[in-house]
Amino acid sequence: MSHLPLKESSAAFRQRCLDECLAALSQSDRDTFLSLPDRYTPEAKTPVGIVETNNYPLATEDEEDPGLIGMFALGSHFRHSCRPSVNYYWQAADPQRGLEEIMRFTATRVLKPGDPLTVSYVPLDMDRDQRRRHLAKRAVTCTCEVCSLEGEALAKSDHTRRLINEYSEDLNRMLGGVKAVGGTAPTSLPVAMERLQLVRTELCSHPHYMRGACEDAFDAAYVCGKGELARTMAYATVAALGCTQGSGSRRYTMTKKYCRDLSMHPWSMYHKLNVPPKKFQPKLCSLSNGGFSSILGALNSHLLKPSTYCTNKESERERRARVARETEERRKAVIEANRKRLAEKKERRKQRNKKGKRRNAK
Repeated sequence: MSHLPLKESSAAFRQRCLDECLAALSQSDRDTFLSLPDRYTPEAKTPVGIVETNNYPLATEDEEDPGLIGMFALGSHFRHSCRPSVNYYWQAADPQRGLEEIMRFTATRVLKPGDPLTVSYVPLDMDRDQRRRHLAKRAVTCTCEVCSLEGEALAKSDHTRRLINEYSEDLNRMLGGVKAVGGTAPTSLPVAMERLQLVRTELCSHPHYMRGACEDAFDAAYVCGKGELARTMAYATVAALGCTQGSGSRRYTMTKKYCRDLSMHPWSMYHKLNVPPKKFQPKLCSLSNGGFSSILGALNSHLLKPSTYCTNKESERERRARVARETEERRKAVIEANRKRLAEKKERRKQRNKKGKRRNAK
């Protein structure tokens, strides 16, 4: 593995850093590096082309991106898929917790011998055309099972992935207001639960997207007063964090505290839930059975039924459109009232001027 500061730097600086990294490698590691594919100049491979083709970002979600990328002998051989079987995350060094820096790869579902190991080079909550545009920048043409869909199946897949992205933006808006000023967001829970269902079905419970979906569902359940559901989602979030950030991350540690005692949530100053503390149960967030989907199945599956919590996205859009129309109507009404008030004021001033001219004439 090599650390390369290739982001936001000049070509000469990148080349110099790459030369220094290659010089520090052993001959066997250098041969392994040069054996990796180069999609940019396949006829005559170059070190820069190999790095651009096979790099992984070295950044955790707990801290700012340091602008480093890394090369990994096995991980660099993983091909792209829009329904990947492998998720990866960078674990930064933390001597106080006994953690070493390492790139961890975890399965996103139960794998059988011979199943291909694939990762995603692009965000998955985009339609096929958007994914292909992003992949073209890396000289990749995807022919996975999702991109090979046609007709109604493709339209459904694209629509579902766009919805996942739209729901994420909606929840950021809804829950962001609660975080800033308190209050409630009653429509956030059905939206969060539907997003969770879509991630489970369309993205096959990919841990990265399950983490975001479960975190939003946890926050939405909390502000809506659903204490037991909030605890259930906290356990699901811990399971996803274990696959996306590791058990040593700060967010993992904090979410485990929420599983024990919901009153530790930072929003407890706005919302008081009468849910007694409970001892943490590791089995509820264990991945020893080999699949994340089965974990959620064990977490009180009746709480996740679409018929209970899902909402119609079109009705939510109509609601937002109605609110926008009403806001615009009120704005126009205020403008019209101000216009009339100014016109009346101007007319009164005109009448006073006429009276003054008559008195002066007399």
